[in-house]
Amino acid sequence: MTDDARNARVVLALISSMTCGAILLMWLEPRRAYSQPQTLLMAESGPSVERVVVEFGSANAAPDVTGYDCVVFPEGKVVWQPREATVRLLVLAGEAERLPAVQAEALLSVLGAMTRHGLPLDQIVLHSESDARLNTTLPSAAVDLRAILVRKGILR
Repeated sequence: MTDDARNARVVLALISSMTCGAILLMWLEPRRAYSQPQTLLMAESGPSVERVVVEFGSANAAPDVTGYDCVVFPEGKVVWQPREATVRLLVLAGEAERLPAVQAEALLSVLGAMTRHGLPLDQIVLHSESDARLNTTLPSAAVDLRAILVRKGILR
């Protein structure tokens, strides 16, 4: 066997083993990293976010979502249209009694992206009408919303 043939075999073996290893690692990785589109939250031309007011709304009441800068739907979809420095963020409850995990992940992802871009945690507040401690008529999904924000250190 000549040196060139041996070198070619070694290079092909390295390429195939690295390709197989990458495919195996991608198969082991959680699916959401590739299946969900990335939502851009901060545009260079948009206003910088200085404050976030989180509100809870029920899909049964059919709230008007046009006045909100960000809406997090029960299936985890996020609609982001910033207008001002103070962002009104609506967490829209679905038919489920509890706050869906995918919706909670989407909410925390949105808030995390804002804090990574310089928003201090003390500038994220829960609207008084959406606070389950102050408004006892809210459903258990609103209690879950507040509990998640407290558990993650966003609210005190």
